[in-house]
Amino acid sequence: MNKASALVLEATNPNASLAEKHEAFGKLVRLFQDMAFACAYSVLGDFQLEEDAAQEAFVSAWQRIDQLRQPEAFPGWLRRIVLTECNRLTRAKQLRLTELNEGTGVQSTVENQQTAVEKDELTHAIFAAIEQLPEKDRMVVVLFYLKEQSQLEIS
Repeated sequence: MNKASALVLEATNPNASLAEKHEAFGKLVRLFQDMAFACAYSVLGDFQLEEDAAQEAFVSAWQRIDQLRQPEAFPGWLRRIVLTECNRLTRAKQLRLTELNEGTGVQSTVENQQTAVEKDELTHAIFAAIEQLPEKDRMVVVLFYLKEQSQLEIS
């Protein structure tokens, strides 16, 4: 039995206390949070929306953990929940996000504006290139380069 399966069994154990179930599920979250974030980012392409989708997916998973019939299926089951949350977010009306200091007339505290602009342009170019990849490749790139997971963890 792998670690995830054991944690699922702990989180669904009817003889365990609520605190023990919470602790087991917390370990599951830590174990799979990078996968959930990468999966959400590969679909949404936005870090803020990615975090929202992953967080909602973990809440849904906690609420439905008793419905999981095979503990070893947890990674795929969670991924499906993440993708469902991503679909829900993409169907919702997209609001324009603005920076807090945008339009306030407050000057930036960045000392070298040119460096900040160049860094921002490079970041946008990298994310635009990542978004051009097929979804599965995007997920692997995000997990490996941004979330710094090993190839073994990604597989």
